[in-house]
Amino acid sequence: MSQRIFYEWDIEAIQIEDLPASHGDPVGEVCEHDFRDPADGGLNAYPAGTFATIDGPHKRPGVQLQLLLVRDEITVAGDQSREWAYTTRNAAGGLELPEKFDEGSKVPLRFKTELARWQREEAKA
Repeated sequence: MSQRIFYEWDIEAIQIEDLPASHGDPVGEVCEHDFRDPADGGLNAYPAGTFATIDGPHKRPGVQLQLLLVRDEITVAGDQSREWAYTTRNAAGGLELPEKFDEGSKVPLRFKTELARWQREEAKA
């Protein structure tokens, strides 16, 4: 069966502290997404200084940012599946993508290369 595969970067804002109800989302819930299409610049489409905010403070109290790569697969029949590859910090403090998405598809090398290049450029800024 024919299929199309699309990728996009996402920065999730995740509620990490239990705050009064007036602040909204329960702990562990994603409260915002900021998607960037590789065709529109991918990681370079995020504002300068974004790298420093990953896993760090956010404009909303009790919220932490998480960078990830999203993989969407759509068949000719219209069936769709979505997989996520969350970045983690390495010993040097840089972000790394895993070898595979959460459902087992391989993370393409070009996105690992893009992430490494983006971090180098962010370090210069």
